[in-house]
Amino acid sequence: MNLIKRFLGTALCVTPFFSMAQYFVTLIADTAIWSVAARGDTILVGTGDGKVLRSVDAAQTWTNHSGNMPQNIITDVIPAANGWTYCSNGPGVWRTADLETWELIHSAGNGITHLLVSGDTVLCTAELTGGLWASYDAGDSWASLSDGLPYQYGTSIALQADTVFWSRFNAPVLMRPLTSSTWQEISGLPIDVFSLSPRGERAGTNSMLFRRSGTEWTADTTNFNTQILDIEVSGPDGWLGYTIAAAGASSGDDQALMLTANNALFPFMGMATPIEDQINQLAWSGPYLYLGGFGGLVRFYVPSIGIEEEARDHLVLFPNPSTGTVQCNSAVGGELRVHDRSGSLVFTRQLVNAGAYALNLSHLEPGCYFISLQREGGLLRRKLILMK
Repeated sequence: MNLIKRFLGTALCVTPFFSMAQYFVTLIADTAIWSVAARGDTILVGTGDGKVLRSVDAAQTWTNHSGNMPQNIITDVIPAANGWTYCSNGPGVWRTADLETWELIHSAGNGITHLLVSGDTVLCTAELTGGLWASYDAGDSWASLSDGLPYQYGTSIALQADTVFWSRFNAPVLMRPLTSSTWQEISGLPIDVFSLSPRGERAGTNSMLFRRSGTEWTADTTNFNTQILDIEVSGPDGWLGYTIAAAGASSGDDQALMLTANNALFPFMGMATPIEDQINQLAWSGPYLYLGGFGGLVRFYVPSIGIEEEARDHLVLFPNPSTGTVQCNSAVGGELRVHDRSGSLVFTRQLVNAGAYALNLSHLEPGCYFISLQREGGLLRRKLILMK
């Protein structure tokens, strides 16, 4: 991949020798993965039967570190910057400093649905009781934030600065400063929000992805047609500006990923994954996205060829390389042209308005092609690799 990227940065253009299937690699099969965290080559996953599995060699080998914990569902596992590793195991929040001996630091009474760690602040919410609890000293002591909360199933929590967001089934999302005891309903979001990104800048519903700017929420242009179970934003601004949302559905339905570039409204990718059942959680590590679901753990390579520049100039082609069908997302209308290496015009398409367009280039031979979009103020140019 790096070799291809270097070539594309020059005038030289080559045809890569790999298939689209290589973007996905199955790391663990036939195991229910409820949670996943990744830092470099170190990966932690929580399973449905109470195991905390760790790999330090990019998923070549795995070791069970569940230690003295009971065999309950591990809904979250979080290696925190404060030196502790936290996990939610059934109704309990546990922590460890050595991945050998775990300490029960909080019990919610019912199964914990979401755990969040930011610095020394630890938040958790539970099913049935609808409670929300916080620790501000890495888990040594806990305080209830449940005053004023309805008795509902908490689905997700987020924390930005000192403001906490709490989503629940079929009701508006609530928010409050940690220093306040008054909850407020968030306007601009539907009542079916199921997932929040960790800092509360994205929200996922039964069919749509929303983004927040200040106090305003805007719907993404893509309809997932299925429940969004997790949202992950990579780094302060995302890996090359991506926001990642996993769309999960009932057993037997295809699972999909949707990526949005440079915090823009238009999505530039949606594809089915090898996971045959719902996606539970996502984790970023560099250009790799890890997907944990009831069918196992999958690693997805997010191609970086030209995407940062494309997103910045509001013309995105994906996937690139492609086997023939290319998603073209443009923030402007204009005439799109495709030339081969000899300079011959081989394809044209009029983009009437800004938006997403599917380009069928499967009739073209494998190789390097040059894309241009005539717009007011000049040309946008891209390189595209086609392969079989």
